[in-house]
Amino acid sequence: MQSNKRNNKTYVELLRQDRKLSMQRNNMLLRLSVGILSALAIAAASAAAAQDYPNRVIRIISPVPAGGLSDIAMRPMALELQRR
Repeated sequence: MQSNKRNNKTYVELLRQDRKLSMQRNNMLLRLSVGILSALAIAAASAAAAQDYPNRVIRIISPVPAGGLSDIAMRPMALELQRR
């Protein structure tokens, strides 16, 4: 009887260890997958950023008359974008 309880206990302990290892393995695979996908996304973004963009004139349209707050805010931004 004592031996049977010990065997059941060790079996349960083995199941817990196996579950823990399985969760750790899944965690590691998830982290690896996220890392690989992040690296691919960064590589794709850098390749897209290497293109000469924009390749035509961009107009900024302000819905308020000249001298308004949005016009005053947009002019320095337009100048900076023009330099690039």
